Amino acid sequence: MVHPSDPVPGFPPATELETVPVLKALNRASRALATLRGQAGSIPNEGILIDTLALQEAKVSSEIENIVTTQDELFQADLLHARLPDTPILYLSRHITRNKAQYYQRLQAVRVTGHWQEWVIFMLNAVAETSAVTLELVDGIREQMAAVKHRMRAERPKLYSQDLLNNLFRHPYTRIEYVQNDLNTGRKTASAYLEQLTTHGFVQKHRIGKSNYYINLNLVRLFVEVSGDG
Repeated sequence: MVHPSDPVPGFPPATELETVPVLKALNRASRALATLRGQAGSIPNEGILIDTLALQEAKVSSEIENIVTTQDELFQADLLHARLPDTPILYLSRHITRNKAQYYQRLQAVRVTGHWQEWVIFMLNAVAETSAVTLELVDGIREQMAAVKHRMRAERPKLYSQDLLNNLFRHPYTRIEYVQNDLNTGRKTASAYLEQLTTHGFVQKHRIGKSNYYINLNLVRLFVEVSGDG
């Protein structure tokens, strides 16, 4: 059984790590990250990809408070970030949790026998597989943005602006203050925009405490579906 207090052999290890299996796994992970890096810049807020950690744990039918957790709280989560992309948009903790037995088995082998190869391959595979899931999210967000843009232009042409569209996809929800800041407009105008979006089904309005939250439910569903928990 692995315990946090158990000693870990020094790094870099004395054993050779540039083996054929490790290099193959490294190549796969590098290609997956490069693909993700190339696509992630096409969405308004790459940091939204980290928000999926909370949203995947909160089903669409869960209490809406789980969805409107503040950004500060989300970023304080215990994440392992892969830093190749310009913004940290990849978390590995979920993959590790889902494969906990393998993770601890390989970590125990490192501590007991100094056998690093299988643990390194496990982590590289985690990067590759998590990159693929995150790329699905990026593609889904782009598709949703295109659909909302087309519909808004057709149904509410006077309401549409690229800044407002981006606002709807910066976070799983928006607020009057967010629209004010992004569109550089007054509170009354921002509120009117959001009420129109609510009336026409672009967002769903929820009041929590003294604040109104406007939830992009299709975006939330995307997070849940891609996570495999839907």
